[in-house]
Amino acid sequence: MEKESECWLPDGRKAVYAGEIDGQKFVRIIRSTDDEYGYEEWLDERLIAVGQVYASEPQEVYGQQTKAAQDRITSLRTEADAIRDELSKLKDRKQEVEQAAKLYPDISRVIDFIEGHITHAVELCSRTGPKVMTIDEALVNIDEGKREPSMKLLALFGNQKSIHWGINRYNDGSGSWTKIVPANGLDEVRQIITDAATKAIEEFRSGKEKQIHIVARFGQGEYAVTLPEDIQKAISDKAEAAKTARIAKAEKELAKARAA
Repeated sequence: MEKESECWLPDGRKAVYAGEIDGQKFVRIIRSTDDEYGYEEWLDERLIAVGQVYASEPQEVYGQQTKAAQDRITSLRTEADAIRDELSKLKDRKQEVEQAAKLYPDISRVIDFIEGHITHAVELCSRTGPKVMTIDEALVNIDEGKREPSMKLLALFGNQKSIHWGINRYNDGSGSWTKIVPANGLDEVRQIITDAATKAIEEFRSGKEKQIHIVARFGQGEYAVTLPEDIQKAISDKAEAAKTARIAKAEKELAKARAA
């Protein structure tokens, strides 16, 4: 057998014949790999001592096993090609969604939900101040009357101008809705609350928002925001006015009762 010619070992491995020294044959094994980057062969530089080599693939003893392995490799390559094609399509689709998210930033949260990046839900309209829940607390409905907990319905509402997320009390959407803001981590939770409080304060100062209690909520609860002095005074004045009105109403009712 000529040096550097292809040969096969008794176990079916493909090799290159390196020569013979004192009756001992030496070969270099042809290695191969088949992965997401395709099929590739390369020559192992190490010399391997062997007892026997063949100029063609051994057929009588090992050929059938080798062919079965080759058929399996061909099948795996076909599957790998199909998977690579599907991954390529998914990447293209992801790029399309990411482009849409750039045009409509609020929609990017859809990707975050799908990829599991959303960790918390913030309810800004709670009467006792901003309410923060883990995403599991917000979405899992534990009904004592049922054996298994159910998932609440999560929905995206609005249009290009105004978009918000809502969670329904039930998984079929038949219950009441709670408006929430999704967040990735507690740092973003605090930023969401701070931004919402700043907006509410600005709207109250400009006269767009007439109800001071909308702003006052942000100064309550575990995630309370420190409100400016003028806002604190407005809240105090409103509370004092309400107290005075209640006293006046009570006195009027008392006077009416005495006159009867």
